[in-house]
Formats: sequence, C-alpha cells, structure tokens
Amino acid sequence: MYASLIPLRKLPASLVSTFTYNVPKELEGRLCLGQLVEAPFRATQLPMVVWELSHALPDTPRQELKSVSRVLTLHPILTVAQHTLVQWMRETYAVHEATLLKRILPELTKHTVGDYAQARTLTRTYPTASPFVKSVFVQAPSAPFLSPRLDAMLQETARGDHSALLLVPNLFALAALEDELRHRGYHYLVVHGDLSPTAYRALYAAVTLQESRIVIGTRKALFLPYGNLRAVIQFCANDPSYKQWDMKPRYRTRDVAQKLCALHGSMFVRQDVYPGVEDIPLMKNGQQDIIAQTYQWKPLRVVSQAAGKRDTIPEAILHAIDQTLAQGRQAMLISYGTDHGSVLVCKDCGWKPLCPACDAVLFVAKGSTLACRWCTHQRAVPVVCATCKSAHLVERMPKATNFLRDLRRRFPLARIAAGETDQVMTYATSTKLFKDWKRGLLDILVGGPHLAYGWLLPQTAFCSILSFESLLGQPGYQSREHAFFFVERLRSIGKELSLVARNPEHELFQYLGEGGHKIFFTKELNERKELGYPPYTKLLSCTTRAIRESVVTERLAALAHALDASLKDRSAHRYVTHAPYVKKRSMYFGTLTIKYAETFVLPRMLYGEEWVVDPYPENIL
Repeated sequence: MYASLIPLRKLPASLVSTFTYNVPKELEGRLCLGQLVEAPFRATQLPMVVWELSHALPDTPRQELKSVSRVLTLHPILTVAQHTLVQWMRETYAVHEATLLKRILPELTKHTVGDYAQARTLTRTYPTASPFVKSVFVQAPSAPFLSPRLDAMLQETARGDHSALLLVPNLFALAALEDELRHRGYHYLVVHGDLSPTAYRALYAAVTLQESRIVIGTRKALFLPYGNLRAVIQFCANDPSYKQWDMKPRYRTRDVAQKLCALHGSMFVRQDVYPGVEDIPLMKNGQQDIIAQTYQWKPLRVVSQAAGKRDTIPEAILHAIDQTLAQGRQAMLISYGTDHGSVLVCKDCGWKPLCPACDAVLFVAKGSTLACRWCTHQRAVPVVCATCKSAHLVERMPKATNFLRDLRRRFPLARIAAGETDQVMTYATSTKLFKDWKRGLLDILVGGPHLAYGWLLPQTAFCSILSFESLLGQPGYQSREHAFFFVERLRSIGKELSLVARNPEHELFQYLGEGGHKIFFTKELNERKELGYPPYTKLLSCTTRAIRESVVTERLAALAHALDASLKDRSAHRYVTHAPYVKKRSMYFGTLTIKYAETFVLPRMLYGEEWVVDPYPENIL
C-alpha cells in the first residue's frame, strides 16, 4: 500500500508537490485520508497529511521509497469537504494541492502536533453534496450588517446544531461586524490573515470541535473544517476586496463560497445595496432569489474641484467639517490610493526604489533610510537613480499627507487620525481605530475606502469622498461598477454624503439615485455583451515573468501551442498573446488572455510556479 503525503512545513518553492511513501503492514488498517502522520524527509522527520491512498505501484521503484514512520492522530484533521474543495481549486486555478494545504492547515512541528493528537474529535454527519446551491441575494442598506431575516437565521443557528459563516471584505469591516454581534449577544470565532501560527492552530482546533456555531472573518475563513454548515453569508458582496489578487491562487470569494455551500448542502446568502451586474442574468433565469428592503436615500452633494488642486481639500468641504465639529459630531474623509509615507522619485525618469522581496515601493523612514511596509527590509537612501544615474532624486509626499496638512492647519485643536491602506493595516490597528472612532476619541478620520465602514456609526455626521476620479480610474472593466457600488453603499445609510470631483457633470452621477441603478445595469450589460466580457463570456489570464525576455516569449509560445492541441472547438475559444513588457525590478512579464464559452482542461504546464492563472481577470488589454 502506498500513500501520497504533503508536508505541513514550509519548503522551497521547487519542492511544492506531494511525496509518495510506502505504508508498512502494521499501519495499513490505521491510515485514512486527511490523517496526520510522521514520515522521513531528508535528514529529519516531518508531520505530513495523508492526501491519497493507493494499492497501485507508483512510477518510483519500491526499494527507493521511504516508509511512513508513525501515525500522529487517530482522526483526520482535514475534512472530506476540505479535501474536495482543494481538488476543485487545483483544477480551477492550476495550483498544486500542496500550495493550497499550506494556506489551509496550520504549520505543525513536533512540539505542537500534540494539540491534535490529544484533541477530542466530534462525530459528524455531512449532508450529501449537491451541484445545486440555493442562492439568495438580500438587497439591504450597509448598516446594520444583520437585517431582521439574517438575525433570525443566526439566532436559530446559535440555538441548534448547525454552524454559519459570515464573510466581510476587510479588517475594518470585521471590527464593525464584531461590534454589532457583540452588542446582540452572539458568541463567535474570528478568522483573519494576521493570526499567528499558534493562534491559528488554536482556532483550527476550536472550529473542529465546534466550540462556536458562528464564525466571522475575511476570505481566509472559507477553508476551515466546518461541520454541518447551514449558511454562508457574504456582506457587501460586490466589494472588490473579495478578490484574491496578491498571491496564488487568484480566486474570487464568491465562487469558492458557492462551491463550499454545494459540498455542505447549505445556503449561500449575499447582501449588498444592489445585486451586481453579473447577478442580473441569474435572477432572470431563476437561479438566484432576491429579498428587497427599503432605503432612506439622501441627496448626493457634488463639489467641484479646481484643476491642478487634486491634492487639496476644497473650501466647501472644510466649511462643512467646521459645522460638523461645532455640533460635537465626527467627520470622515475617504480617498482612494492614500498612503502615509513619502517616497523617493527620480525627477528625470520617474524611477522609484522597490523592495527586493515583495516588489513594494519603499517609503522614506526616519534616520535617512528606506523601509518596506510589507516586510522588514531596509536600505540606505540612494544618491543616484538606479536606472538613469541621475542625482535629481526628490521626496514626494502622498495625497493623504497633504490632506492632513490642510486639516491640521484649519483645525489645530481637532483630534485627527489617518488610517493606512487596507494592505498595511493589521487586525489590531483596525480594531483599535474602530473602537477609538466609536468612543468619540477622534474628531476627523482620513483614509482609504476600507474605512468607509466607520460611516455606519450613528455619531458620524459628515462624510466626503475626495478625488472621485481616482476611484473611477482603476484598471479593469469593472471599475465603474465598483465606484457605483461604493457610493451607493454609503448613501444607503440615510446620511448626507459629499463627493469631490473635477467633472461634476460625469455621467455616473445621473445613475446615483432612486431607480437609477436599473438604467446603469442595463447599460453595463449591453456594453459587456458588445465587447465580449463577463457574464457573456469567460476570461482566463495566464501570466509569467522572467529576467530574460526570450524566456517569457518561449513560455507564451509553448502555452499557445498547448492550447491549440487541447482546444477541440476553436470557434468557442479565442486567446490573445500580449508582448512581454518590463514591469518591476527589470523583470519581463508576459500575459496570454483567453476568452471562452465552454470549460476546458487547463494545460499541465500552467501548474508550474512560473505561471499565475487568474480565471477572473479585471485588466483586459
């Protein structure tokens, strides 16, 4: 008997795969899928999870196979639903199951594996998986999160033997949802990407033992070992933060959640102010129900911004903030793409120093050093440009710094805070900022769109969206839809909202109001149908990078040849190869975009570490 095992320890990227071991006779009747075992790996023993069991002889000769050393847990730590979900994601996103398991399962060592060996495993009954998922869209305002129907569903879940998963787009929204559930008296578990290995191991065990019926969190919460899952509820369902974009696999929360619901036979509930553009055809075909709720709309105030003053706050907004503070209320300013550290820029060619580890732009820190916000990398400030060798390096202040300067000059006694971008904020800083804002310890809050969930609180009396064109100017065919939902999500709460724009006559403003969403969705659907964009066609983007341009060109040509061989009906598939281009750190990037109407098997070469597969790309060149 042979077992395919996956180590639960971080390994080099070249070793991301499964390893075949021989199963001794004394262990043949004790092994099962998802079980934790110990097996030799190089010069040490590592905890591994059993992925497959087979009686067939593998390609490797038997005498070269090592044997499984011992069984660490009597019960599997990976459920059947998790196993099936990983297999589906492997075929959908062209990612090795080892890469997925390293994101799902806690990292275990000899000192921590005892937590699982001694844990009590509950007996569970899993419903039969069904390809049909009961999908419901709840059209409701952004505040509060729980509508009366969802509140009743959660109360029944908390009293019964079922569990429910509540998803939010970012950490600041997670702090707001926590606050609401705490006031309603719910007991819940919190999942997010900032958990330490020790905290994640404890959380994983708590979900396994069903210590709480309700789990809330970001998209990372999709991969926990749920039992008897009744419903998955996705709040602010059309928020672009639900898309995984910074690492493999590049999945959409909506699709993974829908697959999870199919495996558990549970209900998938999505809530937002309006259904998305892609939801309209589903509702017409009866594949998704809708529950509507009334709104308290307030008129939108559009403030014109003078040309050349995009980094300053208009006088009308400052006057409105002055009136808000005089009433003892709080004011919030939201701007897309805000940052809070100056960056070094070459005045001649525009070069910016990047982090060698994560490609992020380095900011100027104290002590004449450059630092990365993502990792601990630091370096000295360069004297000349690395590209053109020019000595004209200038320190450029971001927009948020200019906003803070204007606010502190106008309101010297006000308590002003700047929330960093969502990619920089941690769970601790997000929670602290939300609590300070709720307790009235701050007067003015400046930050990115993720801070908009502070607008849910009743004491927030004034909110303004600065530089609206920056929100519209994001790359991707869904940029107008994202901007539309962002504004409507704020307006649905029933407070007055101000918006600063260089073009007050922008066509999107005519759709912001009662009944305007129907016209907007109709126009968006007609344009996407004409251009061949989702939901009328499916898209697949395959990107590779290398130091040499010739390597990228060869990979793109090999992929195009593999597609020609695998696609049976060429009339239903079209692909476009984009020429390699230089993007970061002198690396050449190449992309092949595929438009298709029917599913097809991905070429095996896409499973390599040199490729990134995005089934739902927004950037269409």
